[in-house]
Amino acid sequence: MAYNIAIVEDDDTYKQQLISYLNRYASENNVTFNTTAFSDGDEILHEYSADYDILFLDIELKRMNGMETAEKIRAFDED
Repeated sequence: MAYNIAIVEDDDTYKQQLISYLNRYASENNVTFNTTAFSDGDEILHEYSADYDILFLDIELKRMNGMETAEKIRAFDED
């Protein structure tokens, strides 16, 4: 089974650390992660797909903060 993961993080260093951790976890635990990274709330809202299993969302984003982004995502995807 593959899990679809979205990462919303504006700091490339943190984004790469999280992706690296997820890749290591996946290889050690025989799971598959399909990871999509976004740089801000506007970007994920523009391309949002309801088939993400996990969403890592930075709270302190530059343009639209993480709480606003989460509220807008909940508006399209009540699940």
